[in-house]
Amino acid sequence: MTTENFGPATYVPGRHRKNPVLVYTSRKDRNKVYEFMIATRYKVAGLVSWKCVSCAKVKNGYRNLGAELKRKVPLILVDNDIIKEDPERPLNAEHFCNGKDAVDAVLDRARLEFVHQHGDKEPGSSRIHEEIHDFAREAASSTPIQLSLKEKKLVQRTLDANCLTLLHGVSKRRRWKQQKEAEENLNREQELKEGSDPAKSDGPPVTKKSKVEAEEAAEIVKKRGVQKPKMPLPQTVMVRPLPPYPQHSAPRYHHPEQYHSFYYVSEEVVEFNNEELIAGDQQQVAYSIEL
Repeated sequence: MTTENFGPATYVPGRHRKNPVLVYTSRKDRNKVYEFMIATRYKVAGLVSWKCVSCAKVKNGYRNLGAELKRKVPLILVDNDIIKEDPERPLNAEHFCNGKDAVDAVLDRARLEFVHQHGDKEPGSSRIHEEIHDFAREAASSTPIQLSLKEKKLVQRTLDANCLTLLHGVSKRRRWKQQKEAEENLNREQELKEGSDPAKSDGPPVTKKSKVEAEEAAEIVKKRGVQKPKMPLPQTVMVRPLPPYPQHSAPRYHHPEQYHSFYYVSEEVVEFNNEELIAGDQQQVAYSIEL
């Protein structure tokens, strides 16, 4: 008994040319294709699981926005370059993408191939237009997906019109990257010179370790936040000292048969100068000493 298969797999180079991409043309709509990338390589020789590229992009887009799409990415099984499961209706989950237009898929892969072949060339070179024209004609004639004659002409015209603009962007990005690397190398050399010349440096040489320690200290201060200001200490207020404890004078009249005595209290008024003022917190101490 033979199991059903969906034909041989068609591969195209990936974006970074490290892993291939499987391209499948829909049997229901010839203008729609599905792209799959490697999900799992099993221990069995030639057995590989592939996941839908467009569905994975949709799910990653939700994750980047802080949301979660609770749907599984469709998977298909390929055994020795023979597709064993229906790429349009995978067994583990249904597609939640709309697939990809066949012409757009061919153009995307052709642009990646053009950057790989001609990305190191300058846009202002004399033969660049001829090279773009030759590349467009070759890409349209050898598409990995079956296209009609009209679609192939559309691919060729689009590549002729857009490849030069694409090369300008690649060249600009390359110059920016080279400039950034040059600035980083110059800064690194200046740091090494300042660290090795103690005469020019005011303090100890700046090392990588000291920079890391300074960054860690700044991070700790940032985590702790702004500390609250301390409350000022209470100020001492100068007050007039307490009057002396009243002294009892000797009894003027006393008789043993009487149960009460008569006393005279001194009512002398004492004047104080400002120099004799004492602190308010010492007032109670002074009063207790008098007692």
